[in-house]
Amino acid sequence: MKIFADYRDATHLYNKSKFPAGEINISANIELIYKRYSILTSLKSSDDIIELCLLKNALDNEIICTRDAGVGTISNYVHKSLQIGYLPYARQDRICNKYEAFSLKVIAEIINNLNFDSVTLIDPHSEVATALINNSRAINKDMIFHGVLEQYLSSKDTVLCSPDAGAFKEISKIGLKYKKETICCTKHRNLKTGEITNTTINGCIKDKTLVIVDDICDGGRTFIEIAKIAKSDIYNAKEVVLFVTHGIFSKGFEELSQYIDKVYTTDTYFTKEDYPKDLIEVINIEEF
Repeated sequence: MKIFADYRDATHLYNKSKFPAGEINISANIELIYKRYSILTSLKSSDDIIELCLLKNALDNEIICTRDAGVGTISNYVHKSLQIGYLPYARQDRICNKYEAFSLKVIAEIINNLNFDSVTLIDPHSEVATALINNSRAINKDMIFHGVLEQYLSSKDTVLCSPDAGAFKEISKIGLKYKKETICCTKHRNLKTGEITNTTINGCIKDKTLVIVDDICDGGRTFIEIAKIAKSDIYNAKEVVLFVTHGIFSKGFEELSQYIDKVYTTDTYFTKEDYPKDLIEVINIEEF
């Protein structure tokens, strides 16, 4: 979790520790009089969510104490912004089963209660996130990967691919921008086990580079199955490239690297150093 105050890196403004029972302790240091601050974070665990809440409270208390002490000159209004890289529960954006929790709404209410003046979401799973979180805007895939996507999609030898019907509408918008037709994959699952039993690529990709774009790679099974069949004798793709904003890769990289030639992701979930350099190119979200 990082803090930028008046556009300067001010992460040193707070200290984090844990009490013996496991609770997080946050304290802010009164070192800087600022007119704005921004917190950059990815909420990968319950501890991260609590840390964000405590940090916001500590920084606001610092402002109050600084004013009361009459230290320096401070504006009556401090702009407080938040940038969330990975938003937990973004995929639970509706109630699918009776008595199920609306998880995204719960997280949104926590963030709303922190009263940030602006919230930037890095490629949330759906528009439901921006609808539920106050004062929010989304940075989409095209903005994140613009330069590299343009290089690939400007070539006649590439095909833009949506991994499933759910992502097709958003990926098609990228296709329209670059005047590139978007094809869609169809995956069939065993409803009892959730295992992907069959994948179909609805388009011609022979001797082409297949460019798959999506928001999250969790275990990567969907992309691996697409890449497998894309390189088979059925479709004969030249190569497969994956653009995915949030690279969790919970099943590791070994099988992924067997079928996918190149992966582009961001550092919303892990740092650049955590990914294999020969397979993955990482874009820094602080630029947004």
